[in-house]
Amino acid sequence: MITRIIYLGDINGISIYITGCLFIIPFCFFVQDIVTEVYGHIFTMLMIVCSIIVLSIYFLLFYLTAMYDQSDNTLISNITTVMPRHTIALVVSLLVGGFINSFILNKLRIKLVGKFLAIRFIFSTAIGEAFFQTITVLISWYGTFYIYEVIPIAILAYIYKVLFEIAMTPISVAVCDKLTPDIFKYKDMND
Repeated sequence: MITRIIYLGDINGISIYITGCLFIIPFCFFVQDIVTEVYGHIFTMLMIVCSIIVLSIYFLLFYLTAMYDQSDNTLISNITTVMPRHTIALVVSLLVGGFINSFILNKLRIKLVGKFLAIRFIFSTAIGEAFFQTITVLISWYGTFYIYEVIPIAILAYIYKVLFEIAMTPISVAVCDKLTPDIFKYKDMND
């Protein structure tokens, strides 16, 4: 659940929490990087749109099945009241962050003639995740927490996601090496 919050503890008197997206979104960017590198920016955008459609159907089904007298079920009531806001945040963030990540990766591939794959993965993900994290935090948590409570969440999530990309880069490079031809022959792919 994207609204699931896990309490990690206090650092210098500031409570640190993480959300469920902290585990799912880095994997999405990992897959997006591979798809962009192997199949191009257009296929990645199609993948993002399909993900958003599936997410929207899931949200709609979850919300419709929860539409009954919730007077005795405060948990379902709490989830269904915050879920639309978090879903909108996720959709907008996926569109913007995913597009920026894929666009930068694709343009760097063309500019660098297919070289420095690991650096391109890490750089594009760092930029895309920055946009993703900023948009998600602003839409999801605005008015819910004070700014000094939200900033540590955003920074911790961003650092984790970039470190996840760095750790997974050898796997990304190996998968791309296996799936792409040896010679960079599609210089102008998806301009």
